[in-house]
Amino acid sequence: ARCQVEVSGTTLTRAQPGTLTAAVIGGCMPDFPRVTQYRWQFNGGPRCTGGDTCKRTTTANTTPVTMVDSRRAYAVNVEAVDAQGATQCSGQASLTVNARTGPEWTLRPVLILPDVDLTWGRLPEVVEPEPGYYAAKVVAGELENELASTEKLRRALEPQENGWADAARIAPVNDPGGPNHGWAYVAETALRVEMRARINQYLLENGPLPLAPPPCTGNLPCTPLPNFWQENHQACEAVTGCFPAEFVQAVIGHEVDGAWGPSSTGHFGELTKELRTGDPRELVEKLVDETGTSGLQATLIAALNGREEKLRRKAGHAFVGGNWPPPTVHACAPGPCNPRRASFWRALHGYNPRCGVSIEQNF
Repeated sequence: ARCQVEVSGTTLTRAQPGTLTAAVIGGCMPDFPRVTQYRWQFNGGPRCTGGDTCKRTTTANTTPVTMVDSRRAYAVNVEAVDAQGATQCSGQASLTVNARTGPEWTLRPVLILPDVDLTWGRLPEVVEPEPGYYAAKVVAGELENELASTEKLRRALEPQENGWADAARIAPVNDPGGPNHGWAYVAETALRVEMRARINQYLLENGPLPLAPPPCTGNLPCTPLPNFWQENHQACEAVTGCFPAEFVQAVIGHEVDGAWGPSSTGHFGELTKELRTGDPRELVEKLVDETGTSGLQATLIAALNGREEKLRRKAGHAFVGGNWPPPTVHACAPGPCNPRRASFWRALHGYNPRCGVSIEQNF
């Protein structure tokens, strides 16, 4: 009976060197010593078109191979050749390329919990959107990018500088005679998501005391008023759900994992859910280009720009539905002269210009 060639080692991991092994089986025993060479012919993909492409010859029954393309079907044909160049037997096997896995290809978002060092947040601005109507616009909390510079805090993925140049290292495959020789792939990535939840310092229990606005009496300095926490704790002590502690917790929940209702509806929770729909590290792991590094760089930029847009919106720079504190957190009592709103205004601004003033929440 004629011998056969069986090929093992055909399940490969992207970009990691593998070894294919040819085993001659069957046939008559005297045939085995007559095999002096092995001819390897790779098939599939845009470059393995026959002839002398994707071909190599070895004296050992093994050959190294490095592959990155998992989108196309590949196979290898092996011939066992004797000293006279005659083929004794042959065999064929399909090649499988799996993704790289592990911590380096899985993005774990980092959350730094709200600051308590009283360094962030400022007094609201007084606005008069229409004559006789006064409002305060207050940024009660925010989810910021911990890794970006001040003017770019609203980004999600990092590093983005220089067209994502530092986000991933692109390298070529060095495997002469192999099916993916010269292809470009992502060798490693530094993609990260690191966010910090901040709470306006003027809302905290030990927050700063706003000064009464000028004009002040005589030459005396303006007198500090009770801060937001003190003022509203006294005003709301008889009203369920109105204490400033609950208000601050609602702000924290809005930025982190949900203020009310379903969990993971806070901005960081929404960001985490969006990451589960498409991990950026897993995304770049599978990117390859047969034309070389410049072609892959363009593909990488387009892919990360698209992913960043969705993540940035979830991080709090677009509306997150179902994630607002209930009315009892904002109001002590019903009516046009709401004492909760008045005390909120007075504690932050130092005065209450008229009954009926309202607050525009800007989370």
